[in-house]
Amino acid sequence: TAFNRYTNALKQNDLIEAEKYLLQAQRIAPQSADVYRELARLANLRKQGSTAEAFSRKGLSFAQNNVQRKQLWEQILQSAKIEIGFEIVKLPFK
Repeated sequence: TAFNRYTNALKQNDLIEAEKYLLQAQRIAPQSADVYRELARLANLRKQGSTAEAFSRKGLSFAQNNVQRKQLWEQILQSAKIEIGFEIVKLPFK
């Protein structure tokens, strides 16, 4: 499937091929929250925070469970980090 080919291209760090297959997956399943999550992830990998946020928010409108919602919100958080240009440091609890 296009989504499997996307995953393989991403593992090989071929972002151009990954995007090609992911866009094919989007045409096949235009209301898939998982596809929008991966489009957001790809945009974040390319340091395109605002694009990633837009894809994530679109995916939220199709999310069918809390796992999908959580994953999409994580992409929004990552896109915010890119947009403001710094990493949020997680401090260990004592």
